[in-house]
Amino acid sequence: MPRRSCVFAAARTPEREKRFKWVLPLFVDRAILVTRQGSGLASLDIEAAKGRLVGTHRADYTEVLLKEMGFGSVDVSADFGTTVRKLVEGRIELMPMSESVFLEMLAQGTPLEQGVTLSTQPLGFACNLGVPDALITQMQAALDALISTGGQDRILASYGVARPR
Repeated sequence: MPRRSCVFAAARTPEREKRFKWVLPLFVDRAILVTRQGSGLASLDIEAAKGRLVGTHRADYTEVLLKEMGFGSVDVSADFGTTVRKLVEGRIELMPMSESVFLEMLAQGTPLEQGVTLSTQPLGFACNLGVPDALITQMQAALDALISTGGQDRILASYGVARPR
């Protein structure tokens, strides 16, 4: 019997494309580089950032993204929280994160500054390959209807989530 399970909100990346059946977009997010407040590094472009010590966490899609983009000095931590601590403490200079996560952390008073955009990726339901195609089609149709009526924007706004610029 096929497993009928999905996870959300998952970033649709080339590495994940064939491992799941997708229903999207729940949201389109940007991966940005952030730095600690006052570091003077927020204005770096991608090429200049490649020469800095960048941290991320193991098994996150940004680990592969940074390597593919040619970042040479990538410090990989066990988890997101450890990477943030390293950034705030000055043990790394930059780290990638979702723009929506950055805005949440900024609202909570974490001393960070936004830098350059690394990538834009759709987030959606990543469903097990055993989920029937008819169910995926039904889920996609429901999401498309929600988007076309403006319902998705209203739901996002009710949670204080802004669409990326």
